Amino acid sequence: RKAYNIGNRLRELDNDQCFVSEITIAELTYGAYHSDRVSENLMMIEIPSNVQYMENPFVGLKCPIFIKSQYFSYKNGILLNKEETCIIAYLSSKEHYVLPSKIIKISNGAFWRCEQLKSIQMNDVVKEIGNWAFCACTHLRSLMIPKSVAKIGHSAFMLCRDLYEISILNNNAKIGRSAFLYCYSLSEGKTDLLKKQFGEQTFASPLI
Repeated sequence: RKAYNIGNRLRELDNDQCFVSEITIAELTYGAYHSDRVSENLMMIEIPSNVQYMENPFVGLKCPIFIKSQYFSYKNGILLNKEETCIIAYLSSKEHYVLPSKIIKISNGAFWRCEQLKSIQMNDVVKEIGNWAFCACTHLRSLMIPKSVAKIGHSAFMLCRDLYEISILNNNAKIGRSAFLYCYSLSEGKTDLLKKQFGEQTFASPLI
């Protein structure tokens, strides 16, 4: 058994299975089990009862995940907080998804690299879209962001290469840097409109 520090958190690997330490872990940060960082032969991940906070630690993973913590709801490949008001990770293979009616926040990286996702329908109570929320959703084609959304994080839609249409109904929404960087399918007219409406930084390169 070997212990590794991933995303400033300890994890243990044993025979291609992954267990979070029951003693030391209360939080799992974004990308802790990123597919670029763990073995291709990883067969399962088990999250124990003491974990109380997560921001999509499973980016790009395809193995089964078992959640024992009472602080989360996990059904059909969708990881939510206990109250089911925040979507933490989309691990489903479905191409089309309708957000549950109670969701008010899309967490950091919740849909990162969901390459199969073609459409998502947001309800009119969503208030925040986190950093990298839809980053590298390469087949997402069109999107309507409701008026209720007041904040869109940096790099939220970066590398959505097939995204050709996006409507943002709140003209006063705060949009982070690089939110639409490398969205190559957006027309020049749409790009210019978004820059004029929300600022040049929405297409600018990330700050290093």
